[in-house]
Amino acid sequence: TGNALDGFPYVYDLVSGIGGFPDYPKPGFNKDAIFISYNNFGGSGPFFASATIVAIDKTDALQGTLNYYVSQPEFQFRAMPPAQMHDDEKGDVEWFVSTDGTDAGGNTIRVTQMTNYLSNSPQFTYTSLPVTPYSYALTADQPGGPGTVTTFPNTTTTQVQYHKGRLVTAMASSTAADGFKYPKGLYYQIDVNGDGHSKPRLMKQGVIDPGPGVAVQMPSVDEDKQGNLGLTWIESSNSEYLSMWVGNVYTNGNLSAQSAAPGLGYFYYSFRIGDYSTLVLDPSDGKTFWAANEYIGADGATDIWRTHITSFVAR
Repeated sequence: TGNALDGFPYVYDLVSGIGGFPDYPKPGFNKDAIFISYNNFGGSGPFFASATIVAIDKTDALQGTLNYYVSQPEFQFRAMPPAQMHDDEKGDVEWFVSTDGTDAGGNTIRVTQMTNYLSNSPQFTYTSLPVTPYSYALTADQPGGPGTVTTFPNTTTTQVQYHKGRLVTAMASSTAADGFKYPKGLYYQIDVNGDGHSKPRLMKQGVIDPGPGVAVQMPSVDEDKQGNLGLTWIESSNSEYLSMWVGNVYTNGNLSAQSAAPGLGYFYYSFRIGDYSTLVLDPSDGKTFWAANEYIGADGATDIWRTHITSFVAR
């Protein structure tokens, strides 16, 4: 049910079935299937570390039986998140949005359409959409000490949301505005509804850029029923510890932002910035965004990571 306190009547173990080393898993769904993508570090040859898709029969899973199919699309490294297809009434199609094969950077993003997924012979169709050039970021600052924060991993989409024929996704990467130095929050809105177009079409792209020297990492995005975007991200600079932020991009392009959980201490652990953040639209009203992200506690050596959850509305 929608209440986690009701418990879970069925719990399934996929690892024993798919084997290998499924890393960096990302969930999605449509009318008739549940999807989990992951990097297959248990593979070999051209399949080592490549994106792999598990398609689970939703009807069977909700009745206590696990039936699933495993497939490997064209090579994609790190993240190929399946869309969370809200209000999907047709089924038969699942969408993914990712970088175009690598997390190094580029000037295109890849939109993947998957059909015939509840079988051993799924079909993948790929569309590369031209976007403003982006590149793996080099630097993120914080107050005190050496001042640096890891930017690993960035240039990887966090999640994909679908409403009324449109996909939205976000990632952290750098742009030419500062010489490809600091990560910023890049977001994309894509039309896959047809509307006279034979292929997916980029509707909107934008940058969450709080200013020079400010790093934006782990962004996620969703869209409300009015077409406003809600976002969450982690932010830091030489005057701000790693903090959680939320904001809105309105249909007129204006941005509003607010700190949701201010960072409280110096971040010592400099290997990985995090793997997950999330932002979802509340289906009860179609306008309230729920965001979950991380921030640093007062003792950045041991008090990590703190997770904050908040809700907000575009006004």
